[in-house]
Amino acid sequence: MAPKKQNLGKGKAVDGASSAPEEVPKSRAKRRDREQIERDSQEEWEASIKERGVKNERHIVDDGLWPVNFPPFLAIRDQGLRYWFKPNPGYNNALVEEFYKNMIVPEPGQYLASGARITSKIGATPVFIDAAEIATVMGYQRPTGPINYPRPDEAFNQDVVAGYMYENRRNARIPHWPGRFTTAYRFLNQVVCYNLYPRGREGAPQRSVGNLMFGFMEEDTVCDWALYILLQMCDFRDAPTTLRMPFPCLITTILRSRNVPGRRFYSNDDLLPGDLDSSFIQRSRAQIRGVEGSLLTPPPASASTKTWLEKIFGCMTGLARSQRKLKREQRQLARNQADIIDRQRHMEAQISGQNPGPFRPRRWLVLEVSDDFADAPEEDEHSDAGDGD
Repeated sequence: MAPKKQNLGKGKAVDGASSAPEEVPKSRAKRRDREQIERDSQEEWEASIKERGVKNERHIVDDGLWPVNFPPFLAIRDQGLRYWFKPNPGYNNALVEEFYKNMIVPEPGQYLASGARITSKIGATPVFIDAAEIATVMGYQRPTGPINYPRPDEAFNQDVVAGYMYENRRNARIPHWPGRFTTAYRFLNQVVCYNLYPRGREGAPQRSVGNLMFGFMEEDTVCDWALYILLQMCDFRDAPTTLRMPFPCLITTILRSRNVPGRRFYSNDDLLPGDLDSSFIQRSRAQIRGVEGSLLTPPPASASTKTWLEKIFGCMTGLARSQRKLKREQRQLARNQADIIDRQRHMEAQISGQNPGPFRPRRWLVLEVSDDFADAPEEDEHSDAGDGD
């Protein structure tokens, strides 16, 4: 018997067997099991790795032009990290991607356990990295006695930290201002944010980065830096997706020593940024000429009025900065000259047999001086161009 037809009105009819499919209740919807969730998470992780890029280490080029007994150099040697003075071995981006894509880290509670390691695979070849392997590649002697670093941020007196890091303590702030650091800490900021703590933003270091730099410079700091680097690799697994892959040069060196298969893994990619040489703390003549040229070269004839106004404004701002700096230096020179004259007169009085008493330097009263350029912004001679993370 043929199925009955349903009358839908106005001569329309359909077979009962071809009616709309029954809606599946939500309670019967298929749920992802734990394995599916892990597979989806791994796919998302691998997709993010391809977009991250790397944050390569920056080794130090000792070109003989660094300051004598440069404090960061002494601290680096005292901490046993002379590896950073050796030529940079470079990295292979594809090899580093493959390592991080397949990495398996210990459980968070097992990071500091004996034998903790990161496992991964390159193709079908299993590989691992642990603190002992890192120490071997870096030629680093791990401490055998008590370790007193890392320490919590609360253990650091921020007034003391700022007094060492900044040329003028009044410029201290959080995030830190690298352009106002002393020369030693501006340099150390680059070393730490690329070679020890890649999560740090060298353009705007947070409190933890400042404490790390201060602790690194302390003579009594004892830290297992090989284990510290391993922990940074482990933390990368749960890092924000904007963080670039850390320690690519170190990872490339370790994996190549294992003779991982694949000819494409044995070529180097460009170091961006490059290694640190003395030009980092010295303004080169080429840089100065570039600044002068940008101010003194007129715009092309086809330039708009807006371009001309911006150029004129830039020239006037540069002039105001120069005049303000000149006034400040003139006042300081006059004070220095007066101090020298006072000391000379005091010595003459002592030689002539008079009793002038102990020398008391003149107290300079800082007054508000009329300055036509008081509103002009000061030039930041130590600006930092770090992109940060």
